[in-house]
Amino acid sequence: MQQHLLFTRASRMTFRPLARSSTGYYILLRDARETTPPRHLLMPHLFDDSWALHRAHILARRVIVLHDPDPKTIYPPPSWSELAAALDGELAYVESHLDPYPAYCVLNLCRILYSWETRDVVTSKIASGIWAGEACPEWTSLIGRAVASYAGEATAEDVDALRRQVPALYAHAVRRIAALRGPRG
Repeated sequence: MQQHLLFTRASRMTFRPLARSSTGYYILLRDARETTPPRHLLMPHLFDDSWALHRAHILARRVIVLHDPDPKTIYPPPSWSELAAALDGELAYVESHLDPYPAYCVLNLCRILYSWETRDVVTSKIASGIWAGEACPEWTSLIGRAVASYAGEATAEDVDALRRQVPALYAHAVRRIAALRGPRG
């Protein structure tokens, strides 16, 4: 008998209706115990490309456990090389979505930078946005516009500024991450 597992992750810091604020993955229990990104059972064309990041969040108890067992008995801890590869995947996703989703890209760039700077991937976009505003004060205004957009309070001017300025933030993040990787890349 195969056992199945459903895990969800919140995609926003607010408590909006679950259907709009989380993403769920329905996977086999045996696949959850592996480091290889699992296939979604209901949508077999989908794989969790951020599996290492999601495991880190789950193991840090950024989940609500509805029923035993403890996630620490299921999910293997990710290595830094797995996390770095997943962060690279996130960076590539951001690069290809700068125009349609500039607010998301700004805040996810903050999270990616925070993760590289601190080697801690268990953070939210909002918390890492606060960190980035202090670490990179030249981007505070842009980050504030992204937060306003997430809160549904962005003006047309905010959205225009986000679209115009997010490529420069992306370039800044790529340079800073390259420096953090060191000479071997």
